[in-house]
Amino acid sequence: IAGSPAPVPLLFQAFQKQYGQRLRDAVDAGKHDAFASRQGCGGDFVLVSGSSSAMFDRLVNLIGSFHEFAPSTPIIVYDLGLSSPQVDDVKTWEGVEYRQFPYEQYPPHVKGLG
Repeated sequence: IAGSPAPVPLLFQAFQKQYGQRLRDAVDAGKHDAFASRQGCGGDFVLVSGSSSAMFDRLVNLIGSFHEFAPSTPIIVYDLGLSSPQVDDVKTWEGVEYRQFPYEQYPPHVKGLG
């Protein structure tokens, strides 16, 4: 992830490279145009996601994919129960706005969903 001090595992780097090449091949062949422009998704699109500490690796994958294939897309990440080191990491990511989820604005059972 752009700006992150955390290293990316080599196995994931190999997967990301293979996936990226398959996507570029599809775009070149006219079979996939969702991210044909590296300018992002266009319009007023903003990626909004959230994660608990248990799902952090999936969040890293998602944000890394957007940084690779749609780098100008604005991103907002809600903290649904991240650990302090994970929060510190998210706050270093380029183009990502960190937000604490406002559990206090919702019924008590909502906090148990995170």
